[in-house]
Amino acid sequence: MIIGKALGFMRKLAMLFSGFFEIDSVNDVLFLDILSVIVLVLVCYLAGLVARTRAAVRLVQWLEEGLLNKIPLYLFFKSLAGGGPSHEADPTLIPVWVRLDDFSQLAFETKRQEDGQVVVFFPGAPNPWSGALGLADPERVTPAEMTMMQAIAYQSRLGSLEARVKKAAPDTP
Repeated sequence: MIIGKALGFMRKLAMLFSGFFEIDSVNDVLFLDILSVIVLVLVCYLAGLVARTRAAVRLVQWLEEGLLNKIPLYLFFKSLAGGGPSHEADPTLIPVWVRLDDFSQLAFETKRQEDGQVVVFFPGAPNPWSGALGLADPERVTPAEMTMMQAIAYQSRLGSLEARVKKAAPDTP
């Protein structure tokens, strides 16, 4: 959809410059379309080069810390997307099992506080997009042997991935 919009924009831009060319056949229109695609690919390549610069990385970090991290669910969706290149070594939401009284619940660790408490998000089932936030003692939190996408699939399918997840779930006392 985005590429289609970009190509449409490039086609309009090419038509503006078409006054420099005599367009009197289908081949000329095809040439303008091919030229539009080439320019679009070149713009994307250059944008990728700019995005790798130190200034761009600092700008993204500033935007995330100053604005985006304050938007509800931004961290959740960022983790779904893989965290981006600046956060590959620092996943935002980590699937964990939290041992409660007599059972364990799948959750996502969001942060470890200075006092040792672990901030966890308990997603709902079958809708993992809503849930509850809680604090847990670190000894009650065990890493889940699954990716974030597997954890979301487990929640949304009401545990139908039980065979795979059972091996990863900690034993409850």
